[in-house]
Amino acid sequence: DAARRAAVCLLLCLLTGCRALAAPVVLPDPADVVGVTVSAGEGRAVRRSGDYAAVLIRAMEGARPTCRASIHDAPAVPGAIRVEFLFKSGGRSRVFVYTEQGRVWLEQPYQSVCEADEKLLALLGEGDSPDAAIGGMP
Repeated sequence: DAARRAAVCLLLCLLTGCRALAAPVVLPDPADVVGVTVSAGEGRAVRRSGDYAAVLIRAMEGARPTCRASIHDAPAVPGAIRVEFLFKSGGRSRVFVYTEQGRVWLEQPYQSVCEADEKLLALLGEGDSPDAAIGGMP
């Protein structure tokens, strides 16, 4: 009955408006990252070490792909936090973390929107030490 299961799955996807799950966010290799810039709001940017970036990347790896699509350069959500990884080669990559509808989202522009754990927000709000107690970023 594989054809029947496939038909039921297709019907469920059509009824829920869900396309196939988006690809996971493409995260850098921590060994290639020399630092990270975290920005929240207008002009607030905090540069942190590559060690902190490795902790963030590990936290982001647990984000779950969703049916949501990323169709903009940045999410149009108030309070979105921009995380920019800086590479040894001089390049950079960017993701956004925000809350919406009571959930935490990790978005990579034009690539993916994944559901993340609240612990990721906590990591983004802390000081320079990845082991410090966490507070919110203004």
